[in-house]
Amino acid sequence: MSKALTGELQAVREELESWVSYGPRACQLLQQLKSFQVSVEILRSTQLGKILGRYTRHPEACVAASAKKLVEGWKEQLRPRTQAASDDDSDAPRRKRDRRVPQERVENSRRLVRRKVVSATKGREDELQLSFTPKTRRRAAAQLHSEDAKTLHSEDAKTSFNFEDATQRRASRVRASVSEMQRRAAAQQTR
Repeated sequence: MSKALTGELQAVREELESWVSYGPRACQLLQQLKSFQVSVEILRSTQLGKILGRYTRHPEACVAASAKKLVEGWKEQLRPRTQAASDDDSDAPRRKRDRRVPQERVENSRRLVRRKVVSATKGREDELQLSFTPKTRRRAAAQLHSEDAKTLHSEDAKTSFNFEDATQRRASRVRASVSEMQRRAAAQQTR
């Protein structure tokens, strides 16, 4: 690796790193980098890859595109080619992503219950006392959710549905279930 080449690359690197080179100047610097033949040692010593990584997310399209092309070109240049790939490019090794076997995603039943409880208690957290244990709160919220679903289905069968009445009934059920749970908690504490 020649000192002159490393010195030139270092100068370009410093100018790119300072972010002074914005817009057309950055494009010129990236074009200048394309003309250099780089090796792995040079890239490691100058750490140009790190700086170009930032430029791939540059707000100006020409700068980002030039940086991406340069990085891709360097990767292709520095990748060792296998004998099979060099003989026949159509049978090039598949990428790791292409070799993956799709698997069914298994959902955790507990996690699903927690999501239902959270969505069921939205707007009603203040109705459930914080003195309950999390398990008790989840049970109460799940019970409220199932009762709400039953009420909606039974009320839908009627021709006229009054939301105010349903809300009042739900509030009274919540108060009754909360007071029942408080009574049970007090009874357990006295034991």
